[in-house]
Amino acid sequence: MESERQDRIWNLLADEARHLGGGISIDLVCSTTRRVLAVDGVAVTLIGADTAREVACATDQRSRRLEELQFMLGEGPCLESFALGAPVLASDLAAESARWPVFAPAAVDAGARSVFSFPLQFGAVAIGTFEVHRRAAGPLSGEELGNALVLADTVALLLLDSHGRDEGTGHLADAQPWLAPDYHTEVYQATGMLSVQLGIGLDDALARLRAHAFANELTVSAVAREILAGRLRLDEGDADG
Repeated sequence: MESERQDRIWNLLADEARHLGGGISIDLVCSTTRRVLAVDGVAVTLIGADTAREVACATDQRSRRLEELQFMLGEGPCLESFALGAPVLASDLAAESARWPVFAPAAVDAGARSVFSFPLQFGAVAIGTFEVHRRAAGPLSGEELGNALVLADTVALLLLDSHGRDEGTGHLADAQPWLAPDYHTEVYQATGMLSVQLGIGLDDALARLRAHAFANELTVSAVAREILAGRLRLDEGDADG
């Protein structure tokens, strides 16, 4: 079921990319998310260890304003999701004044009634959040939640594949990340091969592949190609190569 969902989302993104004559970018994922989840806005925010942040994508002014409010006020679903490493789902901000006494009313004043935030992670390392909002109150359906998780994972893969970092800091630098339409095929083929080699589950294998790419400043696709070609075999516990 989940693999079918992944394939459906990837194929949708690939079709849209081909229609526009480019690759799959973060902006493309954000614009597609609005239709797939029937939300009013989407934002991707990168967060550093010192809480420095950069809005990598915002589909509208309200989305950008919600991100600004949270970092200005020091509270909200984005910061909570980043800290917990788990989704934070606020289906009615008008009822969240005890949880976020300053942000919740400010967000409602800005025109948002529901906000759903998802962490962007490479294994155990969180680098930011993927957040969507609606002008109306109400929860995400089970189908929408599943799609949101796949879309958030897609953004994380895009960011990891860009692997641009500031010299000497290890922080992600500005980049124009993209994926070829068949990117997911070689990554998931390599994930399957790695799963068999190490005798671990697919989720753990994908996390191992990402960690190796991140630790060695390689793209995920480059590591996948090395694994598929038989030139790289990760040992148990190996992230540094």
